[in-house]
Amino acid sequence: MKRAYEIIGAPFGFAANKSGSRTAPDYLRENGLNIKIRQRTNEFWGSDIEDFGNVEVDSQINELYKSEKTLEAVKLYCEKLNDCVYNSYVRGKTPIIVGGDHSISVGTVSAASRYLKETNSKSNLGLIWVDAHADLNNLENVNIHGKSVAISLGYVYQDMFELSNLTGVIDTKNIMYIGIRDLMPNEYVTIQNENISLYGMDKIDKSGIGEVIKEIVSKLEETTDGIFLSFDIDVCDGGVYRGCATPEVGGLTAREAIQIIDYVSQSKKFMGADIVEYSPEDDTNGNTNQLVIKLIDTLVGYRM
Repeated sequence: MKRAYEIIGAPFGFAANKSGSRTAPDYLRENGLNIKIRQRTNEFWGSDIEDFGNVEVDSQINELYKSEKTLEAVKLYCEKLNDCVYNSYVRGKTPIIVGGDHSISVGTVSAASRYLKETNSKSNLGLIWVDAHADLNNLENVNIHGKSVAISLGYVYQDMFELSNLTGVIDTKNIMYIGIRDLMPNEYVTIQNENISLYGMDKIDKSGIGEVIKEIVSKLEETTDGIFLSFDIDVCDGGVYRGCATPEVGGLTAREAIQIIDYVSQSKKFMGADIVEYSPEDDTNGNTNQLVIKLIDTLVGYRM
């Protein structure tokens, strides 16, 4: 069955130490993405792709941020995004969310889990987290976008997030990390204690990205009811792709990144993806913009 895709912009960048990612959705549209979508939806390709537009940051969220209530701003925005992504599923679409900083995944992952729960009477969501960082930090004095997975697991801020169904939406056994190469000590302890699957650059170098992603998808197809992909652009080699808030040298090549997305998005259990942390203001040579557009195109139209 042919998939119908929906592009959803999430221009929220308040949770990071730099806010350049909030301009990413519109910048990408104006600098190649709209052209690529038109190409894929013409009579030759016939892809079914619609651009929903943005889930905007409203005045209430802005005021919370200005009042230094960043966590409350994240919660309110993720509630809005959750509803939007959930409704995309209801309309029969596969949502592709373009951030924004990585805190938006609290809204996207919970929406996928919510839809699974309401259609399957239970939620057993598989999460592939492609990132230089685990975003599993449970310390108070760090950026909130470094806690996205911790929030989704229910490890932090439960008192604030529990009533909005944004927390406790995934299980550690269903998380698959790819490309991690900058762990906080407390994150390392959690990963070891919870036996969370981590495929770092050492394993990718040894086995090859093709074998790694094949193993991950095979596991999740056997054990979960749906697979969501969260892709932080800083997983790519920061020595080459500088257009993000926290570039880390020694990451994925463009070809490896495309191969991950191509393989995951062809799974019958694929439920959608978010691509986050692209910062146009840091993309001095424009090559990160080209890569992000290619990754989105791989999700919705192009096939290797």
